[in-house]
Amino acid sequence: MVELKDPSYLIRGERTEPNPEIRYIVTTCFDKNEFKIWKIAPKGAGVRPDILFHIKIETTLVGISKILQASPSQLVCVDNHKTMKFYDFIDRIEQKKQQEFQAAVT
Repeated sequence: MVELKDPSYLIRGERTEPNPEIRYIVTTCFDKNEFKIWKIAPKGAGVRPDILFHIKIETTLVGISKILQASPSQLVCVDNHKTMKFYDFIDRIEQKKQQEFQAAVT
């Protein structure tokens, strides 16, 4: 389990400013080809926070032994056979706009 530090809007799924009280964690399993991101929302002092399922990412890795956050929009996973993969969360709408702009310029 890893807590994400300053996750981008691409991971949060919200283009608004992040709520500093809401935290995100990533969980993995050594025998599953997926990782999950959870949202932790506090309810108040002395009250157990809500832990809500946020995203499930299926991978081609055979079990994930380690995961870390490389940037606000990138996670790195290592499987049980020491294969490493990078998972970039990409804004497809923004990417398409940039491609259309490049095509118009050339």
